[in-house]
Amino acid sequence: MPRTHGESFVHLDRFDTLVDVDVPVAEYLHPKIGEVAERVARYIASIIDDGSTLQIGLGRVPNEALRYLTDRRDLGIHSDVITDGVVDLVEAGVVTGRHKTSHRDRIVASYCLGTRRLYDLIDDNPRFEFLPIEQVSHPGEVSRQSQMVSITQAFAIDLSGQVCVDQFEGEFYGGVSTQVDFIRGAARSTGGKPIICLSSTTDNGAVQSLSAAEISEAEISVAAARNEITKGEIEDESISLNGCKGTDGSSETPEPVDLPPPDPGCLARSKPWRPVHQRPARDMRRPTWKKWER
Repeated sequence: MPRTHGESFVHLDRFDTLVDVDVPVAEYLHPKIGEVAERVARYIASIIDDGSTLQIGLGRVPNEALRYLTDRRDLGIHSDVITDGVVDLVEAGVVTGRHKTSHRDRIVASYCLGTRRLYDLIDDNPRFEFLPIEQVSHPGEVSRQSQMVSITQAFAIDLSGQVCVDQFEGEFYGGVSTQVDFIRGAARSTGGKPIICLSSTTDNGAVQSLSAAEISEAEISVAAARNEITKGEIEDESISLNGCKGTDGSSETPEPVDLPPPDPGCLARSKPWRPVHQRPARDMRRPTWKKWER
């Protein structure tokens, strides 16, 4: 089990019982992807600029895109999860975090999932900073990173840009998780890009892009609204959804707005743990965010 840095230390006083377990740590390796997914991954990599900060979901295609970023410079990582795809970029000197707006020079995540190679790199490495997921994925925290790029997969997308990520062939596949938070944050980041990737057809050749009416009739849930997506990636092309028009002719692209900072309660929990009776009184008061009070 790797020993991680960041806000991942728990004081022994908080445990009633400790049980020593000696079993191998669970490992996960993404299965190989097909030709279509590889083409999508190449499209994604082609629109990522030097100095960008990346959030990569667990999907196979976003992780495959990391293979084609070895010629980039000074990339950063601010993600809910990190996988083996990050290891090659770190070892090649591509990921430096030099241009990150916050947590400069650090790789920020909430958890990791991969093979022993990833765990060995993370083990007792202060370059990796693990923080509470409600802090890492907060849209305000995400949007403060300049050139923030969120890359996630979807099962279906309609012609207006609405995205379904949690259902597959009429059955629930999984939760929405942090995807919407990162999409919103990247959309409001200076130079940011929220990217949704998928193949345009299923394995049997059926088209995966739907009309809004088809989504409604099929009772498919929409996880990401049309006004939050600016880039769609399929195997044949990169599609820009910026400035798409609504039925009334108005633009669906949101104006950038300042988001409030993360919940102060979440930030308070990120401090080193101390028993309540040892904390100074000022730690118990809710901080005042004067810069946001206008």
